[in-house]
Amino acid sequence: MHKTKVSIIGGGNVAHHLIYRFQTAGISISHVYVRSYAAQNDLAEQFNIEVMNVPESIDDDSDILIIAVNDDSISDLKISTTDKLVVHTSGNVSLNTLNNISENIGVFYPLQSLRSDNFDDERIEIPFLIEASNNKSLRKLEDLSGSIGSDFIQADEDTRRLIHLAAVFAHNFTNHMWSISDQLLNKEKISFEIIKPLILNSIAQLRDRSPLELQTGPALRKDSNTMQSHLHLLKESEDWTVLYKIISESIKKTHHD
Repeated sequence: MHKTKVSIIGGGNVAHHLIYRFQTAGISISHVYVRSYAAQNDLAEQFNIEVMNVPESIDDDSDILIIAVNDDSISDLKISTTDKLVVHTSGNVSLNTLNNISENIGVFYPLQSLRSDNFDDERIEIPFLIEASNNKSLRKLEDLSGSIGSDFIQADEDTRRLIHLAAVFAHNFTNHMWSISDQLLNKEKISFEIIKPLILNSIAQLRDRSPLELQTGPALRKDSNTMQSHLHLLKESEDWTVLYKIISESIKKTHHD
């Protein structure tokens, strides 16, 4: 029985997690291609694999070539290959960006916030959004997801971009709010630890309730006195004042209009 072999272009956050999970699952990695010589040495040492510069033509023995670079760099890659399956890992880049590289193309987008400093944390669940130019390639991506124990859904370009947008609201924007909370507390030398039980409880409740029904706070209650008090505390930061007003107004419109 033929075992799938992969190659990866990229040495960043996504590449670290994919390499670790492929190796843990016993999936053979033919090559890893990275432009930075420093990154080549780091990856070779971390994972004991062959890492080299990105060539113009990739004719290794892999079945799937995974392009795990930042979005802007995908279209800049000037490479050619045989009829192997070539996929990128972006949530917001079109499948067709790969048309000039191979006839068999796809998307293998990990719906997770990944950092290279925690690639071996096996508690992190990574579902994948997959898309491909033909059914044979789609089956390969389904099998690849399953082989590393990950859930997947088929998502065309429009669906993937919508889910990516939802993820930005759910994670990136939320994390920025935590950062503002941390900065506000730091000004008075108060540890952010006091807020963490609130955050963890909110996340825990999402297991069986919707975000809409979990909303609380002064904007929901139309508590204008409390909101004015908060705005007074924010008077030194125009950006945070604007943000507070916009989000409060959005909550009121969502729940009262």
